[in-house]
Amino acid sequence: MMETEIGYRGSKSTILEENIVVKEQRVDGSCIGAPGLKNNLPMLRCTLVGLERDYQNKILSKSLIRHHSTKVVSTDTSRNNESKLDPNFVSGFIDGEGSFSVTFIKDKSYKSGWQIKTSFSIGLHKKDLALLEEIKNFFGVGGISKKGVNGIQYYVNSPKDLLVIENHLNSYCLLTQKQADFILFKLIMDLIRRKKHLTPEGINEIVSCKAIMNKGLTSTLEEAFLDITPKERPVITYSGNLSPGWLAGFTSAEGSFMIRVLNSSKHKLNKKVQLEFNLSQHARDEELMKVIANYFEAGAVYLNRNAFVYRVVNFTELTDKILPLFKDNLIEGIKYFDYLDFLKAVNIIKEKKHLTLEGLEEIQKIKNGMNSRRDVWINDMINL
Repeated sequence: MMETEIGYRGSKSTILEENIVVKEQRVDGSCIGAPGLKNNLPMLRCTLVGLERDYQNKILSKSLIRHHSTKVVSTDTSRNNESKLDPNFVSGFIDGEGSFSVTFIKDKSYKSGWQIKTSFSIGLHKKDLALLEEIKNFFGVGGISKKGVNGIQYYVNSPKDLLVIENHLNSYCLLTQKQADFILFKLIMDLIRRKKHLTPEGINEIVSCKAIMNKGLTSTLEEAFLDITPKERPVITYSGNLSPGWLAGFTSAEGSFMIRVLNSSKHKLNKKVQLEFNLSQHARDEELMKVIANYFEAGAVYLNRNAFVYRVVNFTELTDKILPLFKDNLIEGIKYFDYLDFLKAVNIIKEKKHLTLEGLEEIQKIKNGMNSRRDVWINDMINL
């Protein structure tokens, strides 16, 4: 895979005193966000392909960004506008991008010597502000703030507001191994609500839970709690029916639509066009990735370093099994525009136009405006 064909990759880290929470960004394009949602298309209704007459908005800079402040956007907890997001979609997106953190801060004003803070967050690139606002509106609690140079995060910190997140995820469950972190997080929140975190026994129990969440304990906490025995991490298995809404949310977070134009002496014009849909997740979620493959009855799952990738490249499987799901279960964020461009390439191939020089050039233009290339263009427009 060429580096120019993939989206943003990197690690998203939150560093707070004695706690470091790291969420690896593994999937092509999953960190780049949309300047607008599909339900609000005037924010961005074009891609950099074709002529100006193909654009619904003729002046591109006027259709790009409605919100791009890097200051704290909002901490209002009221639902001024009812969100249109599917609850299953939200859980699928959290499976891909959400995180639960427990922070220990040395504080002499506490009898135990430690202040404990809990948080739920979704961290994305600043261009995904509109999507984070929609998620915030869905929950009706929390706020959005700047995170690093180009990042923003939706956060929920207070025990009262975190109960809203818990209630949602109790009804619309996480399916990845992140569910184990959520179960442990709930145990900790229950201890805090019952004021058990103010007792040595309660703190020890919280530390034993934290020891098997995310990256575990920091060296400072390990030294401070030498006699702690980590709890047994919950084992998450899944054998039920997948929700199309969950799949749309998970794809919006962790999926990728890709076009490759490869050299091939066996094809006309010595070029081969290959379309690919994939989902990637940590190796611990091998079982779930196979469940997804069985759901679609298409593609295959393979190990790539420490991640399992579900990959579909067969054209018939893409058109008959994968793409129909997203017609009624919409993808959110800038990935939606990659999906639309992907459909354009599908139609060109269906009409056999990719076998002509003109059709091949059109597919190349579409490819050049997707994923990381679209990200660069939007970033330049934001900074105007």
